[in-house]
Amino acid sequence: MSIDDKYDFSKITSIVYRGNISVNDIEIVQCSSWRDFQEKVKFTEKPFGNRVFRGQRDPEWKLNSKWDRYQEQKDSIRDGETAIRGRNETPDSFLQAFKDGYIGNANSDTSSLNSEQWMALGRHHGLVTPLLDWTKSPYVAAYFAYNEYLPIDKELGCLNPVPLEPRDGYIAVWEIPLNSILKSFTELKVVHSRYEAANRQKAQSGLFTLLDSSLKIPLDDFLKEKNYQHILKKYLVPKREVIIAMHDLHLMNINENTMFPDADGAARQANLGNYLDWASLLDQNK
Repeated sequence: MSIDDKYDFSKITSIVYRGNISVNDIEIVQCSSWRDFQEKVKFTEKPFGNRVFRGQRDPEWKLNSKWDRYQEQKDSIRDGETAIRGRNETPDSFLQAFKDGYIGNANSDTSSLNSEQWMALGRHHGLVTPLLDWTKSPYVAAYFAYNEYLPIDKELGCLNPVPLEPRDGYIAVWEIPLNSILKSFTELKVVHSRYEAANRQKAQSGLFTLLDSSLKIPLDDFLKEKNYQHILKKYLVPKREVIIAMHDLHLMNINENTMFPDADGAARQANLGNYLDWASLLDQNK
């Protein structure tokens, strides 16, 4: 059975195959397995483009920041349906609330942080901001996409037994040659955390992009409007490979403990135990 027979590609929009790319289409790279992704992501026609990557568990998702998704959710709710409708947050109000709660923490000198560095710091800890997370490593990007499919008990924070049912579908790993965009558009900038507050960013080889908020569109739609969407690449990697991929990534030292070099990451890694070692054996032999 071919991969096309097993998976329904009709649910994935704008599929374009290598070698058959129109002027303004996202390049879709179909991967038959985790190993296939590892091979395909090694090669690029843009070696000096400063490739950066973003992992998303759903290939249909746009390149939206958390602020974009918050706005979409708020706008979709009818009056009186839920309390969120009455909220009037802005990126600045979220940021100010974060500052108010964070300033004064022990061992935290925030006196010289500018607004963008504050946003980056907050984003590392889950703050709703207009920043979009990227990484210089395709494997780190895949880690964050696959991590959401591990069978984690939401209450206990540890893993349930290995699910043996089929896991159809794909994760997406986006790729963009950042230099090409930054040279072409003043509406987009790169944001970094200040070095002493950026332990997670350093661990994840991370950076953020910030699109002019007045545009109110996802990054991929912005590039489409500018006839520049063709520089985007999206790898589709089978979701069924989650255990094998996460086991490999763990052997590459990409795990909770290294991606979050703090007490949170150490606790989450401890909850995993030796799960990936024995789960990988079960997954490959089922």
